[in-house]
Amino acid sequence: MLLDFILFVALVLLFYQLGMRYVLTYRFTDEDVRAVLFGVVPVSVRRYRFITEVHATSFPEMRFSLAWRTPQDLLPGGCDLE
Repeated sequence: MLLDFILFVALVLLFYQLGMRYVLTYRFTDEDVRAVLFGVVPVSVRRYRFITEVHATSFPEMRFSLAWRTPQDLLPGGCDLE
């Protein structure tokens, strides 16, 4: 029973890691960056003129958090963290 659970969790994590690239993708156009579900449905559109800073985060800095769940995406109009 425990082995079945561990195997199930491992398969779910593997599917999530390999399959999410097809669920949520990003498109870079001349005017904006779009987060797109299944390559069709735009979820979020961010114009370049509103992007003030870009920061590359290493894996240990993420602390196993989801990078796309940021206050800017959750709150309407974004937010200023400073």
